[in-house]
Amino acid sequence: MVGLVAQGVRPVVVADSKGEYTELVRRIGGQVIRLGPGLDRLNPLQIADASRGQKSRAGGLSLLMALCAVARRGPVTNGEQVILSAAVDTLARGGGEPVLPDLLQLLRNPTQEVLDVADVGDIGQFQTHTRELRWTIGLLCDGPLKGVFDGPSSITLDQAAPAVAIDVSAIDDEALLAATMLTGWHWGQTAVAQAPGRSMLVMDELWRALRGGPSLVEHADALTRLNRSRGVASLMITHSMRDLEALPDAADVAKARGFVERSAIVVLSGLPRRELEELSQVIALSRSEISLVASWASPQGWRPGSRHPGRGKYLIKTGSRPGLPVAMGLTDSEADLYNTDPR
Repeated sequence: MVGLVAQGVRPVVVADSKGEYTELVRRIGGQVIRLGPGLDRLNPLQIADASRGQKSRAGGLSLLMALCAVARRGPVTNGEQVILSAAVDTLARGGGEPVLPDLLQLLRNPTQEVLDVADVGDIGQFQTHTRELRWTIGLLCDGPLKGVFDGPSSITLDQAAPAVAIDVSAIDDEALLAATMLTGWHWGQTAVAQAPGRSMLVMDELWRALRGGPSLVEHADALTRLNRSRGVASLMITHSMRDLEALPDAADVAKARGFVERSAIVVLSGLPRRELEELSQVIALSRSEISLVASWASPQGWRPGSRHPGRGKYLIKTGSRPGLPVAMGLTDSEADLYNTDPR
C-alpha cells in the first residue's frame, strides 16, 4: 500500500475488521472512516438512487438485496426483488436522499405503482405477501444494525486523500459485521469509480464477509469483474483455500475458487503441505515450490519471542511461471507501524 501511494495509486481498505490499517493510513495523511453504531453511517439507498445512473442503481439494488439476505440469513425471493426495485425507484423520484425507514414506510403503505408491480388483488394480499420483507427491512433499521444503515450517509470520499481505510473493528456481531463489510465494499467500489486516478481495493479477511449469507460470493464476484476497465485493482486476502471451501453452497465454493484462478498475481505465505496440494489444482505449483512454502509453516520454537520461521517470507506467483521467493525486511519505523500484535 505504501509503495502504491508513492506511485500515485490510492489504496482503499474497504472493510478493516481488526483496525489494523487505521494507524498506517493516518500516518500517511489518509482518510479513516469508522463504521458502527454511534459512529459513521452508510446509506445503502444512496448507492441505489436511480438518479445517479443505471449502473449505480443496479449496484445499489444488488447491495440492498444482499443486505436483506444477510439480515434474514436466507435468500430474497424473485417477487421480493421486483417489489424492492419498484419501491426504490418510487422513493428516488420523490427527491432528497431516501433512507431505509422511508422504504419500510412505503412497504407498509404502498403506492399504486408498487401494488401493480406486486401483482396482487388488494392491499390485504400485498401486506401478507410482503410481511417477511418488512420484517427484514425492519431488522436493517433496528436491533444490532440500528444506527449503521438507517439514515443518511455521514461520509464522502476525500478526493485528496492518498489512502482510505474503512474501520469496522467496533462491530462484534457477526451478521452486522458481514453486512457492514459488504456495504463498505460497495461504497468503496462506487467511490473509486467516480474518483480520478487509479485505485486499489483492499479486501482483507475475505472469508468473514463471504460467510455472512447466501449468494454473497456471487455478489463479490460481480463487484470485482469490471474493475480492470475502471483502472481499479483488487487485493483479496484470506487465510487459506479452506476458508473459501467451507462455504455451504457448492456453487459459491466454485465461484470463490475462481477468485484465485482469475488473479493475475497470487502471493503465498506459509501453508501446510496438504493445503498446497489442493491449491496446486487451481494454480501451477511445482514440487519444490510446495516444499518451500510448506517449510515456512513450521511451528515456531518454544522460546518466548522467538521468530517464526515463515515470518516475512512469501512466494509470488504469476500464471504458470516459476514463483519468486522473497523475504520481507522491515525498517525500525515499519516494524513499529506494522505491528498487528499489540494485544
